[in-house]
Amino acid sequence: MIRRRRLSVSGFATAALLMAVPTGTARGQADQPAPLDDEIKFTLSVRVEQHLTTDVDGGGELEVSRIPFRLETENDLTDDLTLKLILGYELNLYDFSGASGLGVDPWDDVHVLDLAGQLQWAVRDDWFIFGGPIVRFARETDASWDDAVMGGAVFGATHVFSKTLVLGAGVGVISQLEDNALVFPVLVIDWQINDNLRLVSQGRVGSLGALGLELVYDLGSGWEVAGGFQYEQRRFRLDSSRADAPKGIGEETTLPLWARLSYEINENIGLDLYVGVASGELDLQDSGGNGVASADYDPGGFIGFSARASF
Repeated sequence: MIRRRRLSVSGFATAALLMAVPTGTARGQADQPAPLDDEIKFTLSVRVEQHLTTDVDGGGELEVSRIPFRLETENDLTDDLTLKLILGYELNLYDFSGASGLGVDPWDDVHVLDLAGQLQWAVRDDWFIFGGPIVRFARETDASWDDAVMGGAVFGATHVFSKTLVLGAGVGVISQLEDNALVFPVLVIDWQINDNLRLVSQGRVGSLGALGLELVYDLGSGWEVAGGFQYEQRRFRLDSSRADAPKGIGEETTLPLWARLSYEINENIGLDLYVGVASGELDLQDSGGNGVASADYDPGGFIGFSARASF
């Protein structure tokens, strides 16, 4: 009999996609029913990432620093029902220099706050249903929180085909700032290809909203290397001081590609080093969501470090 396993949301998309990845299902766990554990489990992760200066279409340059933080709690309510709560925060420090296709200094520091709740129900040993609400606040530093809220929900199901393969799908919907509600798919992949190689539908630790895939190779002794990609979209409210778009909307869409080296100090603490390249598109809209300007930025390198702990 396959052990009942919990679903783990590695990051929920409020502007793009949400992924739910079953925890440990493709790692050869024992075939025994898990006892009910009424203790609350916490997982804390933080990442510091620096994107190097890159050129923006129409002139000018862009440099970005990102600091995402995420706290997850998980509690078994019954043998078959688990509650997970997620708090995420991301600080994005944008540094524009010179005039570009977006004008001069279209926005500065952007704050993103994410809240989510998820119930996970083990219908039987190999089928899981999950769902719950998601809320996001996204704004430039001096913009109002009240003008920066988006909300919705996500639902899906996951099937454990074997100890080495888990697949699932679902759908979510969330409102958008000055735009129609976004309907997005949910993707679940956890495939242990062989003893060392694994394909998973999750991105970098701490990412708040993304759709990505990683190919992971276990080097042994707590070390692993990986390569992956991730689609990310950030949509946020601007403050009232912007000459071109007071109380308008800023949006960044990006596709980072990376290589990762990780070390598990023990079963509760891990460290990651990332290097990669990212390109993207920037959009500036007025307070009604009408386009004002847009510009692409060239591929540029980035480096990041993350740490995570469970307790």
